[in-house]
Amino acid sequence: MRVFIAGEGPDDIGDWARDPAYHPAHSGGVVESLLRNIHGDGWEIVGGCPWRRIRKFKVGRGLHGDEVRNVLGAAGEAAELGCDLIAFVRDRDGDLEREVAIEEGIHRATHRGLIPAIVGGVAIEATDAWILALLGEPNSERLRDPKWQLEEKHGINKAAQKANVAASAHLGNVPGDAKSLRGWINRAREALGGTHGAGS
Repeated sequence: MRVFIAGEGPDDIGDWARDPAYHPAHSGGVVESLLRNIHGDGWEIVGGCPWRRIRKFKVGRGLHGDEVRNVLGAAGEAAELGCDLIAFVRDRDGDLEREVAIEEGIHRATHRGLIPAIVGGVAIEATDAWILALLGEPNSERLRDPKWQLEEKHGINKAAQKANVAASAHLGNVPGDAKSLRGWINRAREALGGTHGAGS
């Protein structure tokens, strides 16, 4: 299975956030680590892009801003590479409309058949909250500054450290209130056929 990943930056997608001249990547950040935690083999990452460099998908009216076009654009780039799956995360950063738009983008990309499988969604409020949840911390999605909490309480502030947590966490211990993370894990479990999704 060929996989394309997208995210905010190095924390999310590792070396794929760097200039394309530095590809192929050696690290896929939290997104790759979570995927490997869920189902470690039978797939490979063949492309990736930070959110800021995604080509906007050009379509007609009725879209809810650039976020929908970003999801469609990322799916389109994945399709051009012959990928079977795209996996991405986008920080919500308190923007409820962004969350709605991302889900709308996933719906439209799926409906248009741009790519067979999509594992995506927003991290509430950021992927740092996901790392806290993977460490077993409750209420991580309610924190205003999960990045500060992650560093202050656990000494974690580097992309590689976050990826290591995502790779080694027992996903069955993710707190029930980490709804955005659990939803993403369950989408990945369904797409990859893994047996260790949230709640298992």
